[in-house]
Amino acid sequence: MEKENIIYLESIKKSKFNFEDVDKHALLDLLMNAIGDENPHVRDDLVYEILAHLFYDQLLNEKTLEVYMLKLVSDDYLSFDLENTHEHSVLKRSFSILQLVILVHVHIRDQIIDQKIISNVFDKFLDYFLNETILTGYDANVGWIHTVAHSADLMKALMQVPSFDQTHIKKIFQAVSLKMKNHQHLYAFNEDERIADALLIGIKRNLLTNEYMDQWLKDFSQIDEVFKLPDDVILKKNIKQVLRSLYFKCLKEPELKHITQTLESILI
Repeated sequence: MEKENIIYLESIKKSKFNFEDVDKHALLDLLMNAIGDENPHVRDDLVYEILAHLFYDQLLNEKTLEVYMLKLVSDDYLSFDLENTHEHSVLKRSFSILQLVILVHVHIRDQIIDQKIISNVFDKFLDYFLNETILTGYDANVGWIHTVAHSADLMKALMQVPSFDQTHIKKIFQAVSLKMKNHQHLYAFNEDERIADALLIGIKRNLLTNEYMDQWLKDFSQIDEVFKLPDDVILKKNIKQVLRSLYFKCLKEPELKHITQTLESILI
């Protein structure tokens, strides 16, 4: 991003996100074009925060929010270059997810985004999540990538959409199982904590039976294939991290005693 634009964005942040005299649509264009900027300061501290405020602070009408939600799940953002032909194209995908988190929370708060669009976000996101191959948490050159952690944040938001039923919740649980049972990549940047947060929200919707949860937990903990070192250690570690994180979160919820006991029987 050009220096003059960085200075401009920094001035907005210093104003505590006062958009009174700002051309919001021009600013939206600038931010959307820089959503995956390789400079961590630009991407994390400026673009993410300012764009989140624009979406969240009731500054835009429903139609505008819907337009940007559809943009964010398009091939130009959420599914941009899944083949990774461009270096660090994953940043655009990952940080598009964080803005979808904001927009889903706006929908939950205000119920203003068309249900068909929210359902479309759900479907396209799960498709993206299962096809994302860049699982890096942090990169020394470009900073946080965190596709799985950001995805967990969106799952947590989607779990709270009132119109989403048992079928939606189960699809998220199934996607988590497929993605986290990974024998090639060790999740080392608190992905398990954020995934467990999302699972807990889904559990607390009270749409899943104890029988379903027992089976899901047992299936998730089951290893059906023998792997050589270090793959077997990576797989077991990934599974245990999620289960342990979920256990300690459920332990604080007396009404989830059954799940806690099931987790104890698996982890001990």
